[in-house]
Amino acid sequence: MCPRFGDAAGWRDRLSTVAAAPADRGDLSAALIRPDGIVAWAAAPGLPPDTAALVTALHT
Repeated sequence: MCPRFGDAAGWRDRLSTVAAAPADRGDLSAALIRPDGIVAWAAAPGLPPDTAALVTALHT
């Protein structure tokens, strides 16, 4: 689990993490992507991530 997002630690048994640098998406620093490919949550580089929204997305 990404150390920056400790709020997601309780989901470790249900999440897979992948470190990647998308060539055409400089507006993302992190994303939670559902198995069907839908982005459920995203964070922008240089801004504090909305971890409350991350927790909501994890519960949805």
